[in-house]
Amino acid sequence: MKKRLTIWTLLLSITAAVAGISAIVLYDRVTTLNKEITRRFDKDRWQIPARVFARPLELYPGKNISLADLITELRQGGYRHKNPPLSAGEYATQGNLVFLKTREFNFLDGNQGSKECAIQFDKNTIAKTYDITTQQPIDECRLDPITIGSFLPETGEDRILLKYEDLPQQFIDTLLAVEDKTFFSHIGIDPKGILRALYLNFRAGKAVAGGSTLTQQLVKNYFLSNERTLRRKLDEAIMALILEQKYDKEEILAAYCNEIFLGQKGKRALHGFALASQFYFHKKLTQLNLAETSMLVGIIKGPSIYNPIQFLERSQTRKNIVLQILFNDNIIDEQQYRQALDYGFPTINKNALSQGSNYVSFIDFVQRRLRQSYSKQDLTSQGLLIFSTLDPVIHTKAHSQFQATVTEKNKSKKKRLQGAYVIGNRHTGEVVSLMGGIHPRIGDFNRAIDAQRQIGSLIKPAVYLTALNSGYSLASIISDHSVTLEDPSGKSWQPQNYDKTEHGNVMLYQGLAYSLNLATVNLGLQVGLTNVVDTVKKLGVTKNIALYPSILLGSIELSPLQVMQMYQSIAASGFQTPLRAIRGVLNQEKVPIQRNRLSVEQHFTTSEMFLLQFALQEAVRVGTGKGLHNHFPEYQRVAGKTGTTDGYRDSWFAGFTGEMLGVVWLGYDDNTSTGLTGASGAMDAWGSIIKTLPYSKVEPDTPSNIHWRKITPPKVKPSTNSVNQSLYLPMLGKGNTNHTPSQKKGKGSNSLQDSVESLFDSILQIFN
Repeated sequence: MKKRLTIWTLLLSITAAVAGISAIVLYDRVTTLNKEITRRFDKDRWQIPARVFARPLELYPGKNISLADLITELRQGGYRHKNPPLSAGEYATQGNLVFLKTREFNFLDGNQGSKECAIQFDKNTIAKTYDITTQQPIDECRLDPITIGSFLPETGEDRILLKYEDLPQQFIDTLLAVEDKTFFSHIGIDPKGILRALYLNFRAGKAVAGGSTLTQQLVKNYFLSNERTLRRKLDEAIMALILEQKYDKEEILAAYCNEIFLGQKGKRALHGFALASQFYFHKKLTQLNLAETSMLVGIIKGPSIYNPIQFLERSQTRKNIVLQILFNDNIIDEQQYRQALDYGFPTINKNALSQGSNYVSFIDFVQRRLRQSYSKQDLTSQGLLIFSTLDPVIHTKAHSQFQATVTEKNKSKKKRLQGAYVIGNRHTGEVVSLMGGIHPRIGDFNRAIDAQRQIGSLIKPAVYLTALNSGYSLASIISDHSVTLEDPSGKSWQPQNYDKTEHGNVMLYQGLAYSLNLATVNLGLQVGLTNVVDTVKKLGVTKNIALYPSILLGSIELSPLQVMQMYQSIAASGFQTPLRAIRGVLNQEKVPIQRNRLSVEQHFTTSEMFLLQFALQEAVRVGTGKGLHNHFPEYQRVAGKTGTTDGYRDSWFAGFTGEMLGVVWLGYDDNTSTGLTGASGAMDAWGSIIKTLPYSKVEPDTPSNIHWRKITPPKVKPSTNSVNQSLYLPMLGKGNTNHTPSQKKGKGSNSLQDSVESLFDSILQIFN
């Protein structure tokens, strides 16, 4: 070795002389380059971005998911249809059955190996899950989560690191056969390789071969620029020699495999075979077959030319050349060669290069939450693994429906509407989908988080909840008469109903269901502005709110995310849970360093919230949200509230059904009129989204201190399209708890309770 180094030192000295460099300058240059290699190679060699995953899909008996939705998620996660599924990452279908082989993955609760599962469906619900090998039932089959984004360093480079022992032997053999046959014997520079390349290039009359070793390629990619000068080639040779002297072959080969550039996805530069394997084939490097390995190695020659997503046929041709080299070098036999030549690659999704662009708003939300605990350096260099709450199937559906609805409404507009939405689980507070604009891009204004807009009638449930908390009932009579108020400066404020009509005395639940402004203001003044603001804050709104009467009609400004937090407390029956975007974090060694566990506080009784939820269901059944009947079957009980601000500047809807809670806002960024009410704008978008999502019937039990009373409500004037048919209202206190809205007495009933209820109804009619 020393003799060979001496010869190469002599050759370098001659080369330096040709380049006009003195021996002293050469010595200084070697010393400088040695320090540079030590500084960069001995410490953190690469910045490893944090990687963000969607929630893992858990499949178990009773789960509400359709077979079609499962197939969609399998495809999004890179699972391939193959019958039977032999390798991890493959699935097959047969009638109402799905057979699949999961991939090994490190979850928050530890490593899970590959499993062979069968999933049996009954309509849109999983009926059974069992192990294919043992034919025994299993409690759960969990899929590895989809990668939805990463936080790149300023260089835009993305990679997954591998150690030498992680490299499959088949891959090493293929790589060295094509790129550097003498890697384990040369000292960083291969003179025979250089001479051979010069001969082939001279004979062809153009550059058809290169003489650089893998070590030289690593030096060029990691330390140097692409300029073609004798000085740079001299630096490359010197650094290759130094690198070979300071580090062993295995470490150099692993470094090369982690550094090599293998493609581009937008601003994301794909480095290393581990990431490229997942990007192009949705497999770990250890899971690639011979054909896939050959195609991956073939990409080195030109990542933009041999990209299998964009140029599959061209990439196939290059793969065949690699296989020919392996066959000629007796690395594979003829049978292996023929099988790999004939391997049929599945159609690769051409949207993969842009996949993830629809997640930018949610990724922004995740990043903001992470920055409360981690620095920018941590997120772009430490290789953190972030497990988020995003549901990719729900997000895909919600995003598609949202864009389609707004696009339809834009047909009649001179300007382009903007909008935002937040969808989440009403009980856990997990945000499963978030969109900050109609066509959001990286760096855009995230309206779901940052747009502070007046919320209009979305504030009204807080006013009515304050009243219920103060002893009012849903049947309490409130006044829908005009009122004039003055602020400290003497300026008067005279609110009006949407239809410019007074409706007289109405029941409390009617004021909310029909969104009567005058009834709400009168009620809010009776219970006190301070108490209303206190209710709003208990519902999860943290911003300061000035005590002006106009807040009773929603003059306060909130973002869709803040509204979501407020309505989460209502939808979860008074149990407030902070909205979550992150379940937990693993470090690069797959060790949990953060677990975001469920946090719950109760600020209101379940009885009060039961009454409020009933009123919000009435808002959808007969009130301002009645148009939602076009989206949902009668059995699916929906609760929600429309919101419209002065001049039709903002269109809102917030509502919940089953397990899902959602908030939608539509408007113009310049705050001009949209001409849309909450019902004609945001509610349509909300309905189009929620109707496509899995429905789980979640109906709370009637609290023990609630009884049902049959009443005939006052007739609200025709402009509200109200009805005065008898219905059962839930009431606080002791009484008959057997009646529910779906369990009414028959015509033959003539109990004392009915007589009392009839008398009560008559008294109410007198007041009206």
